[in-house]
Amino acid sequence: MSVPNPPPVSRPGFTLRVVFGEAAVVVGSGLLLGLLLNAISPRGITLGRDYFPTPPVFTSGQDSQQSAATVSPQTTTNPAVTRLRERGLQPVEHSAAVALFHQSQRTPTAVIFVDVRNDALFQDGHIPSAHQLDYYRPEAYLPNVLAACGTAQQIVVYCTGGDCEDSELAANLLIQLGVPRERIFVYLGGFTEWSANALPLELGGPPAGPAQGGKL
Repeated sequence: MSVPNPPPVSRPGFTLRVVFGEAAVVVGSGLLLGLLLNAISPRGITLGRDYFPTPPVFTSGQDSQQSAATVSPQTTTNPAVTRLRERGLQPVEHSAAVALFHQSQRTPTAVIFVDVRNDALFQDGHIPSAHQLDYYRPEAYLPNVLAACGTAQQIVVYCTGGDCEDSELAANLLIQLGVPRERIFVYLGGFTEWSANALPLELGGPPAGPAQGGKL
């Protein structure tokens, strides 16, 4: 009479090692296949790219000759900056606005300033070569401003500054009319800060009057 073989003894440690080993092989193979498909796909993800960048804030203290497009985002506690960021707009502070002004003098169609104050304030003085867009009477000004925005890569919108939010409202109006959001910057200090720093001014309405002194 033959004696049956005893059932195999289960070894839990050995079984777990086998399971984890097989799982590692599956995961590794899947990862390699995914990387290969991502590399050959025209819509593949670029490794290392920041897909959720922090909205830029151009702050004072930057090189005044540096283009605002290359100024790094800065941390700020300015509540106006926070408000504009939350509303999807790009704030620009004083020295970066001056840098953009220098750039506008070199490439006047690529960088423009838009003054959203009324006729009386605009004629009393504005940033040289600025286009006027009275936010509360926009119809008369929009054809000229939109034509200028069509070629501009950077558009700096400003009002009086301080508590005035007309520049923010005008920026949103331009966005609603099709001007790309990423091209628009809101100058926080506005004309008050510009003139307080003894920067050049232009008098009168179009055609622009004579520039008045100032330093850069």
